[in-house]
Amino acid sequence: MEGWDAGVSGSKRSNNHTSLPNILRRKTRHLPSHARRCAAASHPSPHVLRQNRPHYTDAVQRSRQEIPKRLLLHFRHRRGLPYVPHFLEQHRRFAALGSCSHTRPFLLLIASPLFIAIKAHQHHLQTLQSPLKTPLIKEDPESVKPENPAKDHVNVNANGEQQHKEITSADTGEDLNLLQAMRTLNFWLLFVAMLCGLGSGLATINNISQIGESLGYTARERSTMVSLWSIWNFLGRFGAGFVSDIFMHKKGWPRPLFMTITLATMAAGHVMIALGFQGNLYVALLLVGVCFGSQWSLMPTITSEIFGVKHMGTIYNTIAVANPLGSYILSVRVIGYIYDREESLEVGSSSCNGAHCFRLSFFILAAVSFAGALVALAFMIKTRAQYARIIRRKMLAA
Repeated sequence: MEGWDAGVSGSKRSNNHTSLPNILRRKTRHLPSHARRCAAASHPSPHVLRQNRPHYTDAVQRSRQEIPKRLLLHFRHRRGLPYVPHFLEQHRRFAALGSCSHTRPFLLLIASPLFIAIKAHQHHLQTLQSPLKTPLIKEDPESVKPENPAKDHVNVNANGEQQHKEITSADTGEDLNLLQAMRTLNFWLLFVAMLCGLGSGLATINNISQIGESLGYTARERSTMVSLWSIWNFLGRFGAGFVSDIFMHKKGWPRPLFMTITLATMAAGHVMIALGFQGNLYVALLLVGVCFGSQWSLMPTITSEIFGVKHMGTIYNTIAVANPLGSYILSVRVIGYIYDREESLEVGSSSCNGAHCFRLSFFILAAVSFAGALVALAFMIKTRAQYARIIRRKMLAA
């Protein structure tokens, strides 16, 4: 062992300029002091490696081959030398991912989109390789019905001549574009009804905190009211479509009838807020919140049934402009103006306290909601015949 130690010591003295510390010092001599310390700390000292003597020489040789090459590859020019600590830190972090518990989920996450592409490609190849299926029995071309029988109707006049009448979308109210829909009375009846319903509901939620403060509710109770409003709004959106489908298919009730009912119920909720009784704000917000969510559920469905689904997105979003427009008129110009006027009458107070702060405002909102219910009722009468055709068509399809 003494001869082996002497041989190693002699080799160290003869190859002192090629040892690992000298290599690191030469490659990092232009770095600041903290960068040199970081580079030196990222690799074990020869004194530590010397404890395992049989592997010491191999470790030194691997370090001589790997570390200088990586440093020279990434930081050949002097401009890249300040990023040596960052390189060493990234090298250390990547090595930490070597365990199977980290690598396998990482590889599965990366390869999952590739599996989807491979599966789709295999399905496409199977589709191309499958033989074309031809029907064994050919249909009589005279017995084949036209693709759209609703467009071509044949009328026979007194002289026995056949007259083809093409029923366009303007006659049936189906598949209208935005300009065609805006030229109909149904569009503006639906728009005004949504203006009254969505505007009054959004004005309520915008001022719910000030309403609770004026009526003497605590901050915790006011935050609870806002959370409950979100729940009632969700229940209205979910329940209105479900209930209207049941009554429409089983009872034959047109869907605008439910819009009339929800707007009338909103008017009752606004009256309850205007009265200002202690504790009735929870019940009033329940009524207004459920009906407000119902409007958002009924409006797109009615739009698709009256104007068709081809341009439904454009028409629906145009009608939805009634939401911010009604909120601006009723929340800013009505509630905000009346609240500021009532606040100015109270001397020595920075806010308005009492039911009188919002009484007149919510009586106005109740009147607006009731007017919207009347407009929705007129809309229901106007579209009654069209909904009769829709219900009959769905019953025949069932």
